[in-house]
Amino acid sequence: MYTNYHGQPQQQQQQQPPLQQRYHPQQLPYPTSLQQQQGSAYPMPPQPQYPSFRSQSPASMPAQPQPSGSSSSNSRGLPPRQPTVYHDQQSQIQTVGVHTIYEQFPDLKAMTSLSELNALLEDEQLLDQICSEMPMCASIAKARSDLLAKNHDIAQQNLALEPRFIEQLSRLAELHTELANKKQQYDALFQEQQEASRRFSTDALLQSLKVAATEADSQSEALAEQLRSGECSSVDDFVRDYQGLRRLYHERSAKIEKLQHLKDHQR
Repeated sequence: MYTNYHGQPQQQQQQQPPLQQRYHPQQLPYPTSLQQQQGSAYPMPPQPQYPSFRSQSPASMPAQPQPSGSSSSNSRGLPPRQPTVYHDQQSQIQTVGVHTIYEQFPDLKAMTSLSELNALLEDEQLLDQICSEMPMCASIAKARSDLLAKNHDIAQQNLALEPRFIEQLSRLAELHTELANKKQQYDALFQEQQEASRRFSTDALLQSLKVAATEADSQSEALAEQLRSGECSSVDDFVRDYQGLRRLYHERSAKIEKLQHLKDHQR
């Protein structure tokens, strides 16, 4: 007993003896090699005649019936059978490439011998001539000549603009020099503006008002001391000068208070 590839038990077949031992030489359906050598009179069986499909096209061939178990190859993971390419199809495929080459190189169609083709490979001038006569090469040569002509026209236009370009370049240099001078003037004016801004800033004004208010207060105190020491000659002059100094002191003190208030709000 042994198992087949499906895993099922199967009885081992008994080994059969050779065909010459199972049959009498006269009962064999065909002569053995020994009988052929001895000149046996047994005739050879006729060879089966199979129809030839070489001359038939795939469209005229009869459809082959598919066996019922043909789908089992796909179910077992075997690759699908490739379609057979016949002689007519191969010749048709090869002919397509030849026709394409003849269309691109019509001069090759007239060369029927191998010597002419070998001579063409060795003669570079003849090969260049054939390539230059191709429509594709002719169109490329025409496009190249058109581009060269266009570039020549553009170069002529650029050369015609050369005097104007030189003039504008000189004008640009003059404007650059003028710009440098204007830049120096601007820097000087900007420095003056910065100094004026620092001189009239809130802090600078507060400092100046404090100095002026202190000066007015000192002058009024000095005038009062002169009056107490008897150095003042006229009371009316003292009153007039003293009131003016005190008024100036209070005005400057009020301005200091206002500026300090504005400065605190700006922060």
